Amino acid sequence: MALESKAGANGLFFFPYLLGERAPLWNDYARGMFIGLGMDTTRAVLEGTAFALRHVVETVKEAGASAECLRICGGGAKSRTWCQIKASMLHMPVHVLDDRSGDVPVGDALLVGRKVGVFPDMTEAAEKIIKVKEIIEPVKEWEEAYDQLYPYYVEMYRHLDQDLKQLKKTVSQL
Repeated sequence: MALESKAGANGLFFFPYLLGERAPLWNDYARGMFIGLGMDTTRAVLEGTAFALRHVVETVKEAGASAECLRICGGGAKSRTWCQIKASMLHMPVHVLDDRSGDVPVGDALLVGRKVGVFPDMTEAAEKIIKVKEIIEPVKEWEEAYDQLYPYYVEMYRHLDQDLKQLKKTVSQL
């Protein structure tokens, strides 16, 4: 159903902060929200997580880092539509990892291995251990839609930030 819906979910935004949010917001009072809910929306949850991911990537880029692709694994990687949404949101290919490459803890193990000297060259170690099953490219029309909508995503959260903080404080005192 999400693939049949237009990029931009007909103006519905999903903020996936169900347990607060880490990067780049760093607050525990952020909460999940739908803004713009209507009868004609089907893909906002998938796009909301991609908007949040873009927020992180944009923040990292502002700090001077760069990224050329997104490598993903696990449950969400099994949805080609979701991967295509992420690729389009980030303007970069999504590399879906082979199931034999492991899951998220493999990346953690690589980082620890690098730190303790097991893997002197992180790139070489990753190339030996991690295999790409499929590369999913962005959809140009979706990229254009997301570029127009992303500023709204960021600004809506900023406008609600203090209200969410006060709401958490009020609820904790009830």
